[in-house]
Amino acid sequence: SKLFTVDSNYFKLRAKAEFDERLFTMTSIIQINQGQATILARKFGGVQ
Repeated sequence: SKLFTVDSNYFKLRAKAEFDERLFTMTSIIQINQGQATILARKFGGVQ
């Protein structure tokens, strides 16, 4: 059984990673078309 259904082909992914006591961030806009993922935009937030 499905827990939820998604009707969109566009997604925003926000990722954070900590390395050597520094926080790196990245945001990606992803399009799904016929089972293939394409990155439409990517922004690096730098070090915090």
